[in-house]
Amino acid sequence: MLVLTLLATLSWTVPALAQSEPTLPKGPPPPGATVKQAPEPAKAEYKFGDGKGALTCFATGTAAEMLVQLERCQKLAEQHETLREANAELIVQINGLKKIIEAQSEEISACNKRGSEYEKLMTEKDIACNQKIDAAKPGFWKTFWYGAGCVGIGLLLGLLL
Repeated sequence: MLVLTLLATLSWTVPALAQSEPTLPKGPPPPGATVKQAPEPAKAEYKFGDGKGALTCFATGTAAEMLVQLERCQKLAEQHETLREANAELIVQINGLKKIIEAQSEEISACNKRGSEYEKLMTEKDIACNQKIDAAKPGFWKTFWYGAGCVGIGLLLGLLL
Protein backbone atom coordinates (compact mmCIF):
# COMPACT_ATOMS: atom_id res chain seq x y z
CA MET A 1 0.00 0.00 0.00
CA LEU A 2 2.85 2.28 0.74
CA VAL A 3 4.30 1.63 -2.69
CA LEU A 4 1.04 2.58 -4.38
CA THR A 5 0.84 5.93 -2.57
CA LEU A 6 4.42 6.69 -3.52
CA LEU A 7 3.74 5.92 -7.15
CA ALA A 8 0.60 8.03 -7.14
CA THR A 9 2.40 11.06 -5.73
CA LEU A 10 5.29 10.60 -8.14
CA SER A 11 2.96 10.39 -11.13
CA TRP A 12 1.43 13.74 -10.17
CA THR A 13 4.68 15.56 -9.49
CA VAL A 14 6.70 14.26 -12.42
CA PRO A 15 4.49 15.78 -15.17
CA ALA A 16 4.47 19.08 -13.23
CA LEU A 17 8.26 19.08 -13.12
CA ALA A 18 8.50 18.20 -16.78
CA GLN A 19 6.38 21.18 -17.82
CA SER A 20 8.47 23.86 -15.96
CA GLU A 21 11.61 25.30 -17.51
CA PRO A 22 14.83 24.51 -15.80
CA THR A 23 16.39 27.49 -14.02
CA LEU A 24 20.04 27.75 -13.36
CA PRO A 25 21.32 29.25 -10.17
CA LYS A 26 22.53 32.83 -10.36
CA GLY A 27 26.23 33.23 -10.83
CA PRO A 28 28.80 34.11 -13.44
CA PRO A 29 27.99 32.98 -16.98
CA PRO A 30 29.87 29.97 -18.29
CA PRO A 31 32.92 30.69 -20.44
CA GLY A 32 32.12 31.43 -24.05
CA ALA A 33 28.46 32.25 -23.37
CA THR A 34 27.10 35.51 -24.64
CA VAL A 35 25.50 37.72 -22.08
CA LYS A 36 22.56 39.83 -23.10
CA GLN A 37 23.12 43.35 -21.93
CA ALA A 38 20.19 45.58 -21.24
CA PRO A 39 20.11 48.53 -23.58
CA GLU A 40 21.18 51.77 -21.89
CA PRO A 41 18.29 54.14 -21.35
CA ALA A 42 18.42 57.20 -23.51
CA LYS A 43 19.61 60.21 -21.59
CA ALA A 44 17.59 63.30 -22.18
CA GLU A 45 19.56 66.42 -22.84
CA TYR A 46 18.52 69.92 -21.99
CA LYS A 47 19.72 72.59 -24.35
CA PHE A 48 20.05 76.19 -23.36
CA GLY A 49 20.61 79.07 -25.71
CA ASP A 50 18.83 81.13 -28.32
CA GLY A 51 20.01 79.00 -31.23
CA LYS A 52 22.18 81.72 -32.75
CA GLY A 53 25.29 81.12 -30.71
CA ALA A 54 26.71 78.15 -28.88
CA LEU A 55 24.30 75.77 -27.19
CA THR A 56 24.93 74.37 -23.76
CA CYS A 57 23.83 70.80 -23.14
CA PHE A 58 23.48 69.08 -19.80
CA ALA A 59 22.65 65.53 -18.86
CA THR A 60 19.37 64.85 -17.04
CA GLY A 61 20.96 64.38 -13.62
CA THR A 62 23.11 67.48 -13.94
CA ALA A 63 20.20 69.62 -15.11
CA ALA A 64 18.02 68.40 -12.22
CA GLU A 65 20.81 69.11 -9.74
CA MET A 66 21.29 72.58 -11.22
CA LEU A 67 17.57 73.26 -10.94
CA VAL A 68 17.58 72.22 -7.28
CA GLN A 69 20.60 74.44 -6.63
CA LEU A 70 18.93 77.40 -8.36
CA GLU A 71 15.76 76.99 -6.28
CA ARG A 72 17.88 76.71 -3.16
CA CYS A 73 19.76 79.85 -4.19
CA GLN A 74 16.48 81.75 -4.62
CA LYS A 75 15.33 80.68 -1.16
CA LEU A 76 18.67 81.66 0.34
CA ALA A 77 18.46 85.06 -1.37
CA GLU A 78 14.99 85.58 0.11
CA GLN A 79 16.25 84.58 3.56
CA HIS A 80 19.24 86.87 3.13
CA GLU A 81 16.99 89.83 2.31
CA THR A 82 14.72 89.05 5.27
CA LEU A 83 17.72 88.82 7.59
CA ARG A 84 19.13 92.06 6.18
CA GLU A 85 15.84 93.84 6.96
CA ALA A 86 15.74 92.32 10.45
CA ASN A 87 19.36 93.38 10.99
CA ALA A 88 18.53 96.96 9.97
CA GLU A 89 15.63 96.99 12.46
CA LEU A 90 17.91 95.64 15.19
CA ILE A 91 20.50 98.34 14.46
CA VAL A 92 17.80 100.99 14.83
CA GLN A 93 16.73 99.41 18.13
CA ILE A 94 20.33 99.29 19.36
CA ASN A 95 20.83 102.98 18.55
CA GLY A 96 17.61 103.82 20.40
CA LEU A 97 18.71 101.78 23.41
CA LYS A 98 22.11 103.52 23.41
CA LYS A 99 20.35 106.89 23.55
CA ILE A 100 18.19 105.66 26.43
CA ILE A 101 21.31 104.44 28.28
CA GLU A 102 23.01 107.81 27.80
CA ALA A 103 19.93 109.65 29.11
CA GLN A 104 19.67 107.35 32.11
CA SER A 105 23.38 107.70 32.93
CA GLU A 106 22.97 111.51 32.81
CA GLU A 107 19.97 111.21 35.15
CA ILE A 108 21.98 109.03 37.53
CA SER A 109 24.87 111.48 37.61
CA ALA A 110 22.41 114.37 38.19
CA CYS A 111 20.78 112.42 41.04
CA ASN A 112 24.20 111.72 42.60
CA LYS A 113 25.08 115.42 42.36
CA ARG A 114 21.73 116.42 43.93
CA GLY A 115 22.28 113.86 46.67
CA SER A 116 25.71 115.25 47.57
CA GLU A 117 24.35 118.82 47.48
CA TYR A 118 21.46 117.80 49.74
CA GLU A 119 23.92 116.20 52.16
CA LYS A 120 25.96 119.42 52.30
CA LEU A 121 22.77 121.41 52.85
CA MET A 122 21.75 119.17 55.74
CA THR A 123 25.14 119.51 57.46
CA GLU A 124 24.95 123.32 57.11
CA LYS A 125 21.40 123.23 58.52
CA ASP A 126 22.58 121.19 61.52
CA ILE A 127 25.39 123.66 62.17
CA ALA A 128 22.96 126.61 61.96
CA CYS A 129 20.50 124.91 64.32
CA ASN A 130 23.25 124.15 66.84
CA GLN A 131 24.40 127.79 66.68
CA LYS A 132 20.82 128.99 67.33
CA ILE A 133 20.48 126.63 70.27
CA ASP A 134 23.78 127.82 71.69
CA ALA A 135 22.78 131.46 71.17
CA ALA A 136 19.41 130.90 72.86
CA LYS A 137 20.98 129.42 75.98
CA PRO A 138 21.90 131.96 78.68
CA GLY A 139 25.61 132.32 79.28
CA PHE A 140 27.44 131.32 82.50
CA TRP A 141 27.76 134.83 83.92
CA LYS A 142 24.20 135.69 83.17
CA THR A 143 23.02 132.59 85.00
CA PHE A 144 25.42 133.33 87.86
CA TRP A 145 24.20 136.91 88.36
CA TYR A 146 20.59 135.81 88.08
CA GLY A 147 21.13 133.26 90.85
CA ALA A 148 23.05 135.74 92.97
CA GLY A 149 20.25 138.29 92.57
CA CYS A 150 17.67 135.74 93.65
CA VAL A 151 19.71 134.82 96.72
CA GLY A 152 20.14 138.56 97.57
CA ILE A 153 16.43 139.23 97.31
CA GLY A 154 15.72 136.22 99.42
CA LEU A 155 18.12 137.45 102.15
CA LEU A 156 16.55 140.90 102.14
CA LEU A 157 13.12 139.49 102.50
CA GLY A 158 14.30 137.22 105.24
CA LEU A 159 15.78 140.17 107.19
CA LEU A 160 12.67 142.22 106.86
CA LEU A 161 10.39 139.64 108.14
